Amino acid sequence: MKDLSIVIRISLVGHTNEKPYKFIANEFDITPTPSSSDSGTIYDCSKDVYINTPSRKVCSEFKADRKCIVTITDTNRKEIILGTTNIPSLVSICSYLNRSILKINCKMLRSPF
Repeated sequence: MKDLSIVIRISLVGHTNEKPYKFIANEFDITPTPSSSDSGTIYDCSKDVYINTPSRKVCSEFKADRKCIVTITDTNRKEIILGTTNIPSLVSICSYLNRSILKINCKMLRSPF
């Protein structure tokens, strides 16, 4: 298990000139779960993370799953990237009164660690 930063950066796939979205999260960890499939080993890095509620505009933009690349930094300042341009992560936000949940659905061919 790695100690991760609470800052999550999300870049939309196909929008290279936009700045990445930044979200502040509660403490969390990600453990890639390997599983076998017909195409080989797949690492499931899906995670629901509690974040501070972003603006209404951002919430409405992420109401449905968006294809994204998620970047998280560990305590050694090494970037952990979930998703690629070929196999992106699917990200959505469920808003509640005080907090929101950032839903990251990501399956990768290699472990991000």
